[in-house]
Amino acid sequence: TAMPISGTGHIIATNTGATKEAGEPDHAGDPGGASLWFRWTAAEDGFLSVDTILTDFDTTLAVYTGATLETLVEVASNNDTLGQGSRVQDISVLTGDVYYIAVDGIDGATGQFDFNWIAFTGPTFAEITPVSDPLWNTDAQHDFVLMEDDN
Repeated sequence: TAMPISGTGHIIATNTGATKEAGEPDHAGDPGGASLWFRWTAAEDGFLSVDTILTDFDTTLAVYTGATLETLVEVASNNDTLGQGSRVQDISVLTGDVYYIAVDGIDGATGQFDFNWIAFTGPTFAEITPVSDPLWNTDAQHDFVLMEDDN
């Protein structure tokens, strides 16, 4: 069962005694084995960033959508952005959508972890187009880039 969280916040938790459920996906390409799950619902369109900075063991972090364990779709995942901690930044979120966040240990490692989530409101990438916002355009390497103002 995923623990509900909302808005922006911080929690110190432990995955000691946690297990991997049958059918649970690998997070960030690691089988893990001691995952804790959180459920976050977007109150507004914008972005979500999550991390496990200041964690005393090697973690993985993954964000999913989907109604059941069997129908989860990975939105983003990370292993070792920050040494032992992990970070997933600027996930585009839509009002009312539910996101499931898994924190696990590499190869089933356990311990205390610092879990942070930050919600930012604003237009999502899907809402920014050259037609609706003349400051944004596309190029060969990026979906959207901010165009410099000639003034």
